[in-house]
Amino acid sequence: MIVWLLAINFILILLIGSYFFYSSKDGTLAVYNSWYAWIIDFLAFLSGAYICTVSSVMYLDGYSLLLITPLFFGGATQACLHVAKFFVRVTAR
Repeated sequence: MIVWLLAINFILILLIGSYFFYSSKDGTLAVYNSWYAWIIDFLAFLSGAYICTVSSVMYLDGYSLLLITPLFFGGATQACLHVAKFFVRVTAR
């Protein structure tokens, strides 16, 4: 139970931190604006969410936390960064 709470807290902190970074003056330089940017963000979010899901299933199957933790953090980071970029791009218009 504590592992799931830590994972949810990590994702929330990452989402909030990413949003505030990308909406700052320096962070807006990292947000690309093109007609296909939403496709990239959507696919990157799906990829990150899939990685998180696979690592969660691996946790339930009893795999080592040394293997699962980097997978989960990597997937969550990828998904959260692209969701934050998408929201910054949409709200900046």
